[in-house]
Amino acid sequence: GDGIIQDCGCGTPGEYGIPDGYCDCDSSTTPEFACWDYSLVCSEEDCPEAGDNTITIENVDEALGTFDIVMENYAPVAGFQIAFSGVDLLEEDGASGGSAEEAGFEITTGGPENQILGFSLTGATIPPSGTPLLLTTISYDISTSLGYICFNEFLSDGTDGITIGDDNAVALDLVIGECYGDIPGCTDPIACNYDSEAGVDDGSCEYPEENYDCDGNCAVEEDCLGECGGSAVVDECGACDGPGATVECWDASLVCDVSDCP
Repeated sequence: GDGIIQDCGCGTPGEYGIPDGYCDCDSSTTPEFACWDYSLVCSEEDCPEAGDNTITIENVDEALGTFDIVMENYAPVAGFQIAFSGVDLLEEDGASGGSAEEAGFEITTGGPENQILGFSLTGATIPPSGTPLLLTTISYDISTSLGYICFNEFLSDGTDGITIGDDNAVALDLVIGECYGDIPGCTDPIACNYDSEAGVDDGSCEYPEENYDCDGNCAVEEDCLGECGGSAVVDECGACDGPGATVECWDASLVCDVSDCP
């Protein structure tokens, strides 16, 4: 029927003797292979091409303290965990609307890791969208906002801060969108803690000690005492940082040792 008819290369279904509902040229095979978008075709190679799974931050309203999470997915989504930095998510009524609500997901927001968790108690999933669609709208505390919103890719224990799982509990490969707003940080490229993503310098730049690099290694020549950038040299008598010739001979000349006197 309509929506599952595919052309296998020998004509359009319904034409050239190909009955409606069939895709094999000899009219003997019905489309049975299910693609990512739930369409049925004769083989996997006939499926529409799947794109990248993505999440982005969109439609930020700084006055209301809301923003949208927009997701494009090419597999069913059974749950998600997404952490943020730059804003504190509200714990009550922190998320609403979108495909997560339509799927009946339980959603919690906030907590020590400042994240949103979404899952279904009944095994429901968010179907593949194949196009960017609203996942949910987030609400945050405008009084504590730092003026930017970023996805936080790692939690405090070093584990992934962003995970979107399919209906087999396998994490999807994701393309993660950019931050909203200017991130504060060190913007001086020669500083040890330079942040290439920072848009506003917050005075946090750190620089190495004179004559050293950011790893604490001596970046200049050491003197004879081993001091980085020091001024000690070997004197004429072969002593490091020595006083030089101090032995006075009969003729008032100064030498390093009495044996050197004329």
